[in-house]
Amino acid sequence: MGEVTSERDRGATVDGPEAERRGFVEQVRHENERHFGPPARKMVETMLAAGHPHPWAYVYELSQNAIDAGARRISWLTNGGSLSFQHDGDVALDKPAVRGLSSIGASTKGQDAIGFMGVGFKSVFNRFRTARVSGSGWRIRFDIGMRHGALDTTFPDWFDALRPHWDPERLDPDAGYTTAFSFTNPVDPAACLGDDLARLASPDDPTPLSVLALRGLEQVCIDDVTWDLSVRDGVVEVRRAPDGLSRRWRFFVSCYRPDDAAMRRFLQARQDLTYQEASGSERPKRSVVALVPLDQDGLPNPPSQGQVYATLPTRVPIPFGFHLQADWLVNLERQSLRAIRGDPWQEAIVQQIPVLVREILLWLKEESESARSRGYRILSGPTRVEGEISDVLGVLRSEFVGLLGDLEIVPVLGSETRRFSTPQEIARLPGRFLSEFGKRPAWRPDLLFERDLMDEGLLGSRAVQFANWLGWGLDIDPDDVEWAATLPLWWSTVDEDSAALFALWSCVSEREWHHAPVVPTEANRWLPASDTCWLNEGPPSGKEPSGAVVAEALARFLPAPQQRLSPRIRALVNQDRTSHPGVTWLRERHLEKRLADIVRRGCADADDGNDFPLVELLDWAVARGANRQDLVPLVLTEDGAHKPSVALLADPLVPGGEDRRRLFRSVPALVQDYALIDDQQTAVRFIERLGVCGNATLKERPNHVGYDEQTVAKLLGIEMGLDLPRFHGRLVFGVDVV
Repeated sequence: MGEVTSERDRGATVDGPEAERRGFVEQVRHENERHFGPPARKMVETMLAAGHPHPWAYVYELSQNAIDAGARRISWLTNGGSLSFQHDGDVALDKPAVRGLSSIGASTKGQDAIGFMGVGFKSVFNRFRTARVSGSGWRIRFDIGMRHGALDTTFPDWFDALRPHWDPERLDPDAGYTTAFSFTNPVDPAACLGDDLARLASPDDPTPLSVLALRGLEQVCIDDVTWDLSVRDGVVEVRRAPDGLSRRWRFFVSCYRPDDAAMRRFLQARQDLTYQEASGSERPKRSVVALVPLDQDGLPNPPSQGQVYATLPTRVPIPFGFHLQADWLVNLERQSLRAIRGDPWQEAIVQQIPVLVREILLWLKEESESARSRGYRILSGPTRVEGEISDVLGVLRSEFVGLLGDLEIVPVLGSETRRFSTPQEIARLPGRFLSEFGKRPAWRPDLLFERDLMDEGLLGSRAVQFANWLGWGLDIDPDDVEWAATLPLWWSTVDEDSAALFALWSCVSEREWHHAPVVPTEANRWLPASDTCWLNEGPPSGKEPSGAVVAEALARFLPAPQQRLSPRIRALVNQDRTSHPGVTWLRERHLEKRLADIVRRGCADADDGNDFPLVELLDWAVARGANRQDLVPLVLTEDGAHKPSVALLADPLVPGGEDRRRLFRSVPALVQDYALIDDQQTAVRFIERLGVCGNATLKERPNHVGYDEQTVAKLLGIEMGLDLPRFHGRLVFGVDVV
């Protein structure tokens, strides 16, 4: 500020306009002393003493007063325990302003300002005992004296805040400024004034500056640091010199005109009986602003909870991740709001919050995916933060529903390009589907259910809480899904990913989804797990010897291809070593069938095998493997179908078979058709393993009567030259005949 000089130093003569101003200041002081008698003076002193419990509140009050005066620039300069403040407001100091500074309850602010009670300027006296104000030819000062009582008690004479004096010393504002303030004689000399000013402009959180920028402020100087403020294209930026530190906020505005009830309440709070509305003119609009912090990349960086601003910050939180600036009615200490419920003015402000949320959602829709993923954290359920604002927001649920219900603002899950749907039409993944598919859009649950699904993974827990509160999202019923149409397309789109299929099975393991047809079969059909089966091996095939004949005979008993799990799916199930819950569910629900059991059933049903192609059955079984005797429950004999244990292996299948017939006269021999099997030797060995009659083995048995080799060979129907065991030079053997 300019050099301070006294009238005596300059030898100036006081006359003209300055004398008039000096006289007016003296007049105001004398009027206040006469007007306030002892009871009223006591009340004023009590109000001023309790009005600002925070000694740093003057920083906010003076900044707001400067803005209300039309300031674009403000400056703070500390000097030990003293402080200077200047602004360039175009509303000059005049008689009403001087009276307002010197009074209580006599604010001179217009209806577009929100101050009231006339105590804002008086907040400086909680930090300083002397205040001087200069501008537009006016020079006034206030000196708060001390009163002394018994036991050496002292306390401020608060009524001195209403006793202005003409300041004999000039306090000229610096070039470019119109009004200057000087504060000296600190209450607490040890107090750090820099800490007070950091509440207005802190590098860690300069949000108060962003609000001031929206009120028209363009520059804030604090000692040797300058903050430049700008508002452009929906973004507020504050930049600090000399280091270039920058912070930005995206802001959203809702404008409204207060109705008669709200305006009446505002005038009551201002104690304004002079307000008049011009006939035929519209009431000025008010605005409510949401400020969303941005990071250095311009992406949303919302706080966990926002803060309410009435140009100056309050201690009132809001549940959403943005700061809320409005012309609130605040309590005397400026840190809390007057009651909202039942107050038309306050309620009109809160009613703009759904509009702001709508604008934020529409903005996020046009932003990048990374911006959305962070920006949706702005949303929250209204009851997450305690306080009256949250309580009132809860009552506004219907307003939120009405404003947002038909807007395409809800991100859709799984689509190849980001799409949006309306809260009224969007569906939500049920139960386990959310945990399995919600964070895997590549698994395309939108195709699975053939509807738009809410992308709860992108929204995040806070936005989902908000959606839950508003009842967004339709429930999906298993019976409403066109599985036959959706599953084939879904399966091909996910490239037949077994992990996606197993996850689907895990989801339908919930009871109400058990009947969903989600299991692919060999015939490319999809069935409920309980309607599918697995054949433990492939059915008879025309590519196998006699396979076509056997397949035809078993056709009625083999599971149809539309019921059988596809071999690839079965292989994937068998390869699972992790006990995936989806695979476990399938194993518990579907039917396992053994081919050997089906063959037995087919034979039994065909007149106990007499009408079954048993010769072809054995031919086919031999081709399946030398040890597949389980596939031949019956054989065809000359006496019809019998179990192998009551059938005779004789001629023409083996040499000497006619002698076996003589040994086993009561056992029917296998039919000659078995001799037509191509690999006769392999077939005979297979038949022998079936346990048919006519098999013989030689064992050494001492003390048996000897027989000559010719007789034994003839009885056994084998060629001579058999190397029979001998005992002491004589042929000794035992014959075990089955």
